[in-house]
Amino acid sequence: MRIEVFMAGLHKRILSGERLPPAVRGYLWNRVESRRRHNALPTLTQYLNLCAFQGCEIGDILERPEEVSSAFLFDRADGFTQVPLRRRDIQGNLAMIGSCMDRLCSDAEVLPPLALLCREFGVWADVVREHYPDLHHRYRSRYLAQNGEFSRTHVKRALERALQVVKMNECASGRERQKDIALQVMQVVQVAPELALQCAKSITVMREFSKRIPSTRVDFPFNLQGMDAWQSGK
Repeated sequence: MRIEVFMAGLHKRILSGERLPPAVRGYLWNRVESRRRHNALPTLTQYLNLCAFQGCEIGDILERPEEVSSAFLFDRADGFTQVPLRRRDIQGNLAMIGSCMDRLCSDAEVLPPLALLCREFGVWADVVREHYPDLHHRYRSRYLAQNGEFSRTHVKRALERALQVVKMNECASGRERQKDIALQVMQVVQVAPELALQCAKSITVMREFSKRIPSTRVDFPFNLQGMDAWQSGK
């Protein structure tokens, strides 16, 4: 609840008409509104950006939220024109994981854990839940139902092994490829041939969608002039 108190303090500052640089004002407004709508926990990147705005540490936000969310005595934000750590563009990732989940729910007999999908598609599970609430519920219900039929540990190991095999041999395709994957799964994990084949099919579907994710250039968009002004107090 401490982060709620901190966000409420920032929200009051925005509503009071306090002059904030556009980058700071826009970021705080988006974070506060997102927090109010989705009740989502902030990420470490968001914590660090908030700390940069307020000149504090994460511990200060959690221990003294009212104090550290208050306005500065002197304006230190002039020249701060860009958020230090920008949010990744994950719209392509979200579109692909949504399509993949829908396909798996329709066709697959064995669903991979959602954590495995999120890892491969590079998104957080809570973000998937927020963007696809109905699909998330359908997928989770199907996944929980299948755990009554299979050993959860064995299925996870089989799926992980199938993913390793797929990544080592991306060029192969078709049903023969799935049979080969299943055989390699059975060499490592003690599962029935039919279950191994089902895991191979699910993983090949997942890999089909994850390879379509648009590539994005990763950089560090620091505005050095703005950061120098922030740090020096000018």
